[in-house]
Amino acid sequence: MQNLIKFLINTIHIFLFVLLLGICIFFIYNSSAYKQWALNAFSKEIGAPVFAVRSSINKYLHLSYDNKLLTEQNKYLLNKLANQSISPSQAGSSGLADSLMFSYYSAKVLENTINKQNNVMILDKGSRSGINADMGVISPLGIVGVIKDVSPNFSIAISLLNSKFSISAKTSRTGNTGVLEWNGKNYKYAQLGNITNIEDIQIGDTIVTQYSLLFPSDYPIGVISGGLSNNAIGGYYTLQVRLLTNFEKLDHVYVVKNNFNDEIHDMKERSNNE
Repeated sequence: MQNLIKFLINTIHIFLFVLLLGICIFFIYNSSAYKQWALNAFSKEIGAPVFAVRSSINKYLHLSYDNKLLTEQNKYLLNKLANQSISPSQAGSSGLADSLMFSYYSAKVLENTINKQNNVMILDKGSRSGINADMGVISPLGIVGVIKDVSPNFSIAISLLNSKFSISAKTSRTGNTGVLEWNGKNYKYAQLGNITNIEDIQIGDTIVTQYSLLFPSDYPIGVISGGLSNNAIGGYYTLQVRLLTNFEKLDHVYVVKNNFNDEIHDMKERSNNE
């Protein structure tokens, strides 16, 4: 306490100077319109470097978020390559993409809604870039939707946040299967219905894709966040799923092409005609 009092006594002249300076500036500022303009202009000149630094920091923070997404995407792709017994060094070899089930096209989200019952998004890639209807759309963290319509340069995708969207999904740890849909309320959550048994399911279990020709198998969707205490309706449970994709900040996505789609379609046609 004595040290604090001694410090204040030794520096009182500095605090007094700052106080008097502030009072002077206040009276000068209010003395005329011209002096107000001059002081405002001076403050902007002084503050400009501060604003520039703040802008750089914001850009850096946003870059960190983008890098995180790219890191997650790279991790997933490397895991897929490992599961298919393909080394990363082979991934760029000629003709290898044709032997894989899926190819990916990057696209920028031009418009996206999250507050409607049937949300859609517009992408900056169309048929000239190889995009066709009925292709899946994913983000680095989870699935996003399905391409509905295309023009030469643009495409429209039905968002996962759409009452017309549903997909077969399962819990990655226990393999419990169900149908994932959105109830039109919160853009952060979807619902996994048609679950017959929840005995082994836990909060935090990851939900992934199942039996899809539009999306890679076992691609992330979300994590169980609730519903385990709900009663079964008609013998089925409905669980709350927190989506991994942040639809509010969605900026770049990947459009998924099934390289064997034409072959599978022709095979189905022959089967139906027999």
